[in-house]
Amino acid sequence: QLLDIRPLLEKQRENLRFYWGDVSEIDQALAAGELVAAYGWNDSYVRLRAQGVPIELGIPKEGIFTWCCGLTIHPDNQNLEASYDLLNAMTSPEAGAYEIENWGFGHANMKAFDLVEDTVLEALGLSTPEALLNNGIYFAPIEGHNEEKYVRLLDEVKAGF
Repeated sequence: QLLDIRPLLEKQRENLRFYWGDVSEIDQALAAGELVAAYGWNDSYVRLRAQGVPIELGIPKEGIFTWCCGLTIHPDNQNLEASYDLLNAMTSPEAGAYEIENWGFGHANMKAFDLVEDTVLEALGLSTPEALLNNGIYFAPIEGHNEEKYVRLLDEVKAGF
């Protein structure tokens, strides 16, 4: 399958101004008008809108790439109470509303969505937590030896080999 995808990646490469590795690269290029479209994180949209850049968030009809992260408590934790305080603070509705409004990310606490204006949620494709989850594209982990092949292929295509 990787051999089948290579020609598509090579064709795509010709349509790209550059491959970005840092969010500031994409932000600056969009703000300067160097790019008219880009794949990036929601926080770029929020940040550029706040700077007055006329930008829109495109949500593909096929769905939006979704990622999840979480918090853990290390087994050798020396201050369990402080750890729970941090977990409680980060999962609070107020912290969730901050993440939504300032970074454009969803949040695990459904009550956070109630604290954010509907127009903001709709602009971010987050009208409801259910809508976000139903429209999300989730990725399965790739086994280590296969992941190496994916990375090598993309590196070769990016380098023009």
